Amino acid sequence: MPRINQHGPDEALYDIKAFLPVIDRFFEVEEWNIEIDWCSGENAVEIQEKTDGGIVLTDREFRTLYAGIFQTIDGKFQLFAKSQLLASLEAIDSSWWEVESANAAFEEEMASCFGTYKYPA
Repeated sequence: MPRINQHGPDEALYDIKAFLPVIDRFFEVEEWNIEIDWCSGENAVEIQEKTDGGIVLTDREFRTLYAGIFQTIDGKFQLFAKSQLLASLEAIDSSWWEVESANAAFEEEMASCFGTYKYPA
């Protein structure tokens, strides 16, 4: 399970919008189970309240709901197809993302695209 950076060069934010092209190359997600403790962007408070305790959304519903979010500070995302868990992404304290999947190539691609998180010295 790689830990990937949440911040790129020049403090660019790596978040769901950046991850979607990689996710789409590997999976055909049907449902997302999400629980967002803290995020920033359009409708952030509504999303935090709506997902308290977790909520399942279709892929289209999720993308529409999350379109205005530019950063997830703390939150969990589980991707499903045919009731099978494809991958799990968890934002940890605006520092890194934990990526877990039975598809090792997906984990490797996420680490390659976004970098492996290294604890500050």
